[in-house]
Amino acid sequence: MKHSLEKLCSAIKIENEWGEPNPDFPQADAYKVTLQYKRRKLSVPFYQGKAICKEPQAHDVIYCLISEAQSIECADSFEDWASSLGYDTDSRKAEKTYKACVKNQQNIRRFLGTDFDLFAEACQDY
Repeated sequence: MKHSLEKLCSAIKIENEWGEPNPDFPQADAYKVTLQYKRRKLSVPFYQGKAICKEPQAHDVIYCLISEAQSIECADSFEDWASSLGYDTDSRKAEKTYKACVKNQQNIRRFLGTDFDLFAEACQDY
């Protein structure tokens, strides 16, 4: 049975604080988002366009984190990941982004635990 991402995320508590602006995305609002699920916590920076006139919701953050995690899991290497997303494979900045995504992938898997695949399936229809 498929679950909606919004329904699954109703079990996740979210707290938003203003975060550190990202010089690469000056047009985005910066947040420090803390998620809580089954006694586990995860804090991440989160950016969204200023035209979105509401604070991030749990389903928005989870969708982004799972999408990012899946981009890592589908790649065989940094070069494969970079090429598939249009990054320069010879860029230190792209490599730094890749390493951050690898760390986030590990963190979201740990955070959701055995429910990761359930959330990932719900993201397909989001």
